[in-house]
Amino acid sequence: MSKAGLIASPARGRFVATDKGKALLGTAPEKVDVALLMPKPAFREFYRNEGSTAGTDGGAN
Repeated sequence: MSKAGLIASPARGRFVATDKGKALLGTAPEKVDVALLMPKPAFREFYRNEGSTAGTDGGAN
């Protein structure tokens, strides 16, 4: 949710809803999931980049 700009972390272990997050909550979504966040450009970019870096450790354990 932070990647979508819906929450901020002003201090360690503290999270607050941003204005965008409050607006989203005002629509009373049934759930907050990837499908709901995907229209947010920042989240979409983050999600796309996460998928491209998965498994790039070469299988070293």
